[in-house]
Amino acid sequence: MKKLPLSSFEVYVVKLLISVFSLIFIVLFFYTSLSRIAYPYALEWVEANTFVHTLRVVHRQSLYVPPSYEFTPTIYPPLYYYFSSFYPANIMLSMRTVSFFSTIAILLMIYKIARSRKLDPVFSFGAVGLFSASYSMTGFWFDIARVDMTCCF
Repeated sequence: MKKLPLSSFEVYVVKLLISVFSLIFIVLFFYTSLSRIAYPYALEWVEANTFVHTLRVVHRQSLYVPPSYEFTPTIYPPLYYYFSSFYPANIMLSMRTVSFFSTIAILLMIYKIARSRKLDPVFSFGAVGLFSASYSMTGFWFDIARVDMTCCF
């Protein structure tokens, strides 16, 4: 089967569609994240456990102690908890801020990696849009107080 070349108009339409849909998903991610970043309570059950770990860092207690009735540590790396303890007046806000900026850094890295592979800027932007489109499929956890996005970064 012979492959037909695309006309310049068809290439323009494809690039326009990729740009529009990518922009929609990126804007939806930012809107959702920024609308709930300052919510003072846990949005998911893991956030409460992350809160306790960050609280231990704020109070200069050890994170990795033998499990007890009062505290059972998780096996996550400690860097996220130390980053999240920068604003002890509102720990939940600081934890979500760290996750939010980690996600932004991942989005920028995706773009830079795609560009380093000599992809067109529109297709690189499409890669960022594709990652942003997976936000709802992952349970909306890109911006919540979890270690995951910081570890991915």
